Formats: sequence, structure tokens, C-alpha cells
Amino acid sequence: MKIYQTVICALLRGISQIMLVNSAFVGLLFILGFSYGAWQIGLAALIGSGVGGLFAYVTKQDPNEIEQGLYGYNSALSAIAFVTFFNTPWWIAMVIAVALITVLLQQGLQPLFQRTKLPILTFPFILATWLMFIIHPYLPMVDGIILHSTPQTGTLLDAFFLPFNEVFLAANREGSLLISLGLLIGNWLYFLAAVIALSCAYLMTLVSPEAHYLIAAGIYGFNAILIGVAFAAFFSLRRPLVWLGLIIAAMLSTWVIVGLDHLFAPLNLPSLTFPFVVIIWGVFLGKRLWKAN
Repeated sequence: MKIYQTVICALLRGISQIMLVNSAFVGLLFILGFSYGAWQIGLAALIGSGVGGLFAYVTKQDPNEIEQGLYGYNSALSAIAFVTFFNTPWWIAMVIAVALITVLLQQGLQPLFQRTKLPILTFPFILATWLMFIIHPYLPMVDGIILHSTPQTGTLLDAFFLPFNEVFLAANREGSLLISLGLLIGNWLYFLAAVIALSCAYLMTLVSPEAHYLIAAGIYGFNAILIGVAFAAFFSLRRPLVWLGLIIAAMLSTWVIVGLDHLFAPLNLPSLTFPFVVIIWGVFLGKRLWKAN
């Protein structure tokens, strides 16, 4: 019985770690939220988390890290991305393949990130998803399609709640409330930092009509949320300077999001969580330079 409990908890933590939370219960709330109205997304996430964790176990990675879901969250995100952006009758097999590619990328990149002392974050998921977009025209059994509902726009409530669901590439109010609740239960400080970061990013959209639409739709606000969560996870928020850094990073994220979106548009690639990754890497490097001087 204990081994089943361990496996189930590891699967769910592979979901919660997408928001840097180590909690099986929070992972369950996240799944209920982002799979609301689209059960395929929830099943794909569990498959992805399982494939990532199982491959890490087979390749003899740190058991504690496996149980914490650290090898599952990137694969889970890639699995979610596949069923969100693509359609095929063979979707379960493709989800397994995509999750396997993602965990291979994660393990392959780990030595580099250990040497540079940078967090790997969601970079393997980004690379795997871009690879899917590049090769899917050559796969006759895979069609590019969005399965979940069109993002809802137009209200301030949407602007502050849809981004929580968009972290998982979904878009509905009910799911967003569940995910927000999950993050609040998992770590109230993470939730507070996420709300402040999103508020700062939203304020920056007042000078950019294009960015205003994107944030209000929840489509790109999730990067600001992830930035807030990462600051709370990696740095001590007891220091006023860290809060200042969070505010600046969140405000800059608006321009980074729009810039990367334009950069990748000709390639027909979504920016996904790359703005979040770039900004957090920049913060780590900036902190290192600050200490060196």
C-alpha cells in the first residue's frame, strides 16, 4: 500500500512542481482546475508526470527528487501542450513519446545547468514543445488544433484569474479559481508574490494596447505569475531589495513577452514560458555580478 501511495504522491507532485510547490494535494487541485471541461488534459498531465518520474527511476536519479516530482513537471507540461495544440487519434502514444523526449532533454541539460548554477526551470518543456511545432507538419497523423475553449476577455476579474490557469495552457474561470486556491493553500507567500507580480505586469500594459489585450486575456500574464512564484521560492522576501527586484522583473516581463512574441511569430512558435525563464536566469546572473563587484 505504501508504494502505491508514494507513486500517486510523486505523480501529483509532478503537477504541483509546475508552480514550484511540493504538495500532492495542491497537485490534485491543479489537475481539477486545468482539466475542467477537458479531461484529456488532466490525463495527459498524469501520463507525462508518470513517464518523467519512471524514466528518472530507471536511470537511477535521486529518489528524493523523483518523489518530489522534480522529474515530472516538465514532462507533464509537454504532455499538456501536446493535447492543447495538436489532435491525433494516437494522442496517448504521442503524449508518452513527447514526455520521454522532455525528460531526456532535462537529464541531458542538467550537467550544464549544474555547472552554470542556474535553475533549469521549464526550459526542457519549452524545447520539447518547440520541437513538436517544428516536426508536426511531417507527421500525417497529427493535426495542429486547439482543444480547449477560447480565452475569455474583457473583465478585470479575467485579467487576474485567467493567468493562473494559463500556466497550464488552459483558459476558464472555474479552473482558474481552483488553481489560485491550490497555490494559496500550497504557499500563501507564493500566491501573494504571484498576485503582486501580475499586478505590476498589468500596470505596464496601460502604455501598450497590444500587451493590455494579451494580459487581460490571461494568455501571457502567466509568465508574471511564474516570476512572482520563482522570486518567493528562490529568494528571501524578508529583504525589501528582493521585493523591488520582483516588481522590476514583473514590469519588464511585459516588454519581454511582447518582444519574444514578435520574434517567434515568423517561426510559428509560441513563446510559452520562455519570458519567465529568460528573466529568472537574468536575475540569477545579475545577482552573481552584483556579488562579484
